[in-house]
Amino acid sequence: MISFYSLGQEKRIIRKGYIPKKKSNIEEKEYQRALYILKNSYTQMSNNPKDRNYGDYWNVAIAYSIMGENPSDVLTLLRKSKQANPHSFCSVYNATLINNKVKHEGNTLLAYVGNDFHKLVKDCNGILANKTERSDDYYLEEASDLSLAKRLISIQKADQKYRGGKISKVLTAAQKTELINRRREIDDQLQDSLVSIFKEYGYPGKSLVGSKLSHVACIVLIHKEYSFQERYLNLIVKAVNDEEIESVNLLKILLDKIYWQKTGKQIFATQSGIPMASDDLINQVKEKYQIE
Repeated sequence: MISFYSLGQEKRIIRKGYIPKKKSNIEEKEYQRALYILKNSYTQMSNNPKDRNYGDYWNVAIAYSIMGENPSDVLTLLRKSKQANPHSFCSVYNATLINNKVKHEGNTLLAYVGNDFHKLVKDCNGILANKTERSDDYYLEEASDLSLAKRLISIQKADQKYRGGKISKVLTAAQKTELINRRREIDDQLQDSLVSIFKEYGYPGKSLVGSKLSHVACIVLIHKEYSFQERYLNLIVKAVNDEEIESVNLLKILLDKIYWQKTGKQIFATQSGIPMASDDLINQVKEKYQIE
């Protein structure tokens, strides 16, 4: 049995495979969305039993909060998420402040868990600001095409310039608008770079740039509008099937972004606060792209 253990003096065990019963105050569609997130998280953890990561704990915490589970259990999971990867935890937390999508009955996750969560995230700005940047050599050591790898490093830096550590904890409406507009400007500038690379190389994956840069083009594509995403979706599918991209999760995120922008629904529960598509559509997409 796989278990989650709390930090410090907390000894409560949250069991892998535990499915909370639906509470009377939780809407059926919200319960089903949380159930999907939870089952998908358990599947991911079962596939990688020795590789717990911050996302596993974060996703289960989100599902528990939607289901109205004990806030202390949610907090336990959030603490484990931060312990597993402080920088990624804080990046995801700050993204929820920008997008305002992680909610429970109209309240933010912060309000749901309480002041202890505020204490947990109060040092996030410092963690994000003080992250040590990896040298270019770190990314180049696996690359067979150094020129292409250097282009992807530059693209990655530009893509992250106004994400992660650049997001402040509290933003005014004007600051949020300015940040989002600046990010969009950079995303638009990177689009031409992607088109050029795709045209010349196909997908710039592991065989060309190594595993440490194989995800970059896909992540940049994820930040684009769905019409551009759809244009290159088959290229990403092929890259995943050819193992040029190591994680199928990026394809799931891309598909959820596309279906969200087209229909307002998602397929794989990768987007917090977005309702799930019908079971029929979910099954159709999974069969089409051979994804569980």
